Amino acid sequence: MGTEFIGQAVDYAKPTSTVKQITIDSLKLERLICSRSTSRNGGEVLQGAAETIARCKPILFVETIKSDKDTIIAALRNEGYRVLPNGMNILAIHESDKTLENVGVVKEAA
Repeated sequence: MGTEFIGQAVDYAKPTSTVKQITIDSLKLERLICSRSTSRNGGEVLQGAAETIARCKPILFVETIKSDKDTIIAALRNEGYRVLPNGMNILAIHESDKTLENVGVVKEAA
């Protein structure tokens, strides 16, 4: 069990629960809005939602502080997303999404 500081005190002596992990793809969603905040496994989260992202083309708000930001950006661009920086996060909007017409892009993520 890790002891990384996550912004709040965690008492690891208290009883814990095991949580089953599932992929977003396994839910077979028709629509999706996705804001992702995870530690160190951003690529895995996107891989577990790859089919859903390809099908639904959701707007994605992704925290990248502890993830491989360049890999995530490359993967999203490969799927047709415009990737916009937002501090330590990125906002990704698919090229086919009409929302882009209303987004003022100052600079795309590097």
